[in-house]
Amino acid sequence: MSRVLESFHAGQDSRPDNWPPTADVDLVQMAADYRRLNLSAASRLIGQWGNCRDTDPEQFYPLQGGSLRAVKRVCGQCGVRRTCLLLAMRRQETYGIWGGLNFRDRQQLRRRFISLSAGAVKPS
Repeated sequence: MSRVLESFHAGQDSRPDNWPPTADVDLVQMAADYRRLNLSAASRLIGQWGNCRDTDPEQFYPLQGGSLRAVKRVCGQCGVRRTCLLLAMRRQETYGIWGGLNFRDRQQLRRRFISLSAGAVKPS
């Protein structure tokens, strides 16, 4: 498992920006939420309650090598961060920071969800 996923699963992150700030993220529950996410309801929720609604959208699409600290801080304090992350993964967003993660990190997490889902189904 990658360092990002280990940190995410443990609720700790050894990266300098310390994302995510919450403890005990349950990947199995997130995988279940991912599968049943209502895309339009999630979009409305993020539009209404996301911290990003008051932030310059260009900050969430940084140039390569640009700092992500400020954006991840916005995401880290957001009450709908998890919904945002799940929405981006379901829509397979390839650009930008969603739920505090970039595309590569979201893909790693998505692959983990898929493997968890595959392991949950036992052959009869």
